Amino acid sequence: MHKKEQGVFTNPIVYFYQRNMLGSAVFPPRSIDTTLTLALTHEIWSYADVPGGGEVVAARQASVRRFAAAIFAHTATGGLWVNSDVCGPADPDREVVLRLTDADGNNPGVVEDLGLRSVIAAVVAGMSTRARFFQFAHDFRRNASVPFEYDELPDGGLRVRLADAMDFLTRKDYTDNWLSETHEQFCGLTFDDWCAVVRDAGFEVDPASKPWRNAWIVDHRIAPVASLTDAVTGEPVGWPDTHLLLVARRN
Repeated sequence: MHKKEQGVFTNPIVYFYQRNMLGSAVFPPRSIDTTLTLALTHEIWSYADVPGGGEVVAARQASVRRFAAAIFAHTATGGLWVNSDVCGPADPDREVVLRLTDADGNNPGVVEDLGLRSVIAAVVAGMSTRARFFQFAHDFRRNASVPFEYDELPDGGLRVRLADAMDFLTRKDYTDNWLSETHEQFCGLTFDDWCAVVRDAGFEVDPASKPWRNAWIVDHRIAPVASLTDAVTGEPVGWPDTHLLLVARRN
């Protein structure tokens, strides 16, 4: 809408609708041939309305299912929903040992309430990767209402769920908007989970759909400062998929 107000979209066949997709229908039934959602569905998951005393995961599952159902309702026969977004690893509950460098920044040794800081970005950016993990754990638990459990091992390793490790590693560099990013959960659902969501809505999953790993992020942001090993065997764990391309078809 901001770009439209700036005059960027002058084509008369470009229209904008500002609507709540989780409310009433935005478009008439079976009226849309193709819906594209880019980096959106994890937001639907993360900002689900949780009733007082309600179960967070159940509320988030209900939210994404309601969203998928709304898209299915407005999709024409033979139409597509193409969703590109982040996703969790295929085996989210696998226990791994995460090792992080502490040589790339400050190691304050304490976690503070950043909400009281006026220069949050500078404080977080100045931390080492390892120190940033503990700050993330504190803020993620509070802001995203997730357990994010871990054990600190005698050798400095951190025993943690693979999904939680990847939630940290894929967001540790978002220092400019740290508090808002720690409201979001990238790894709440796996690729298979998202496939189940769209199938339950009535779509078929097109063979073009796939999970994939953002190699640039792994090579430049994660691998230089972190490593993963299996918590039981000690064997190295390869970096899992970080994103998905999901093509859903209404037949």
